Amino acid sequence: TGGVQGDIEKAVMNEEKIGFKDFIIEDMPELTSLGMYRPLYQNINELEWEFDENRNPVFNFWLYKGTYATSFLREIMKCEDMRAY
Repeated sequence: TGGVQGDIEKAVMNEEKIGFKDFIIEDMPELTSLGMYRPLYQNINELEWEFDENRNPVFNFWLYKGTYATSFLREIMKCEDMRAY
């Protein structure tokens, strides 16, 4: 990562005395990932919503690869008590 984000990442990893190689599991290579970065912010594309016959909300939209619909839906359904998650 470059820029300010990269500087923060490097500082945290140095402080914790870890490197990217620490995420490699030699005995179980199938569990090892090179990792990836996702955008912090992503637009919701072609959002449409309506209520079904039981008054349940139904959402239709699409997201780019690497963005999670569950994060968007969690924001819509957000409640005051974090234990509800």
